[in-house]
Amino acid sequence: MTIETPASEKPMSYRRALIIAAALNFAMMFVEVGGALYANSIALMADAIDFLEDSITYVIAIALIGLGHRPRAAFGAMTAFLMFVPGIWIAWKTVNQLLEGLPPDPLPMGAIGLLALAVNVYCAFILLPHRKGDSAHQGVWLSTRNDAIANIAIVLAAVITSFWASVWPDVIVGMGIAALNLHAALLIAILAWQEWRGKAASGPV
Repeated sequence: MTIETPASEKPMSYRRALIIAAALNFAMMFVEVGGALYANSIALMADAIDFLEDSITYVIAIALIGLGHRPRAAFGAMTAFLMFVPGIWIAWKTVNQLLEGLPPDPLPMGAIGLLALAVNVYCAFILLPHRKGDSAHQGVWLSTRNDAIANIAIVLAAVITSFWASVWPDVIVGMGIAALNLHAALLIAILAWQEWRGKAASGPV
């Protein structure tokens, strides 16, 4: 299976979009870690890890612009790994949160969730023209898309918690973020493997 890099890709605009997205994600990671600890929210902590994961993903993607198919397929596999590990960790932390039974503070949880949503929607917008192509491109896009979906869920969980002081909305969103990461990791890993095998059979690296 051969997947070509889109002819419409403009390396300079893609690099610029990745640099902006990496800087914003790295900054938001610190905001959400602090917010998660203050609000006692596993969903915010899960999203903070996603921001760190995405910032690393964007930096690696910048380094791979213009390189051949083998490094790009390897990057796809690395992206899958970066999605998989936090997903497992968040699933474990969510179980602990459920056992403790302490609901989060909905006000800071919702406010930070809205800020994170604004950042991820902007990142998705600037990366939208570059979402198609090989596993490297799709890994970047899926990470960004998943974070935006997670942010919407965090805001909804905060609203529900403000009316129903329960740990369950936070726990459900935390598990949902973990599931999104694990599902995307599987998709990217499969695509990266197909690219690696297909390109390897077609000729020299």
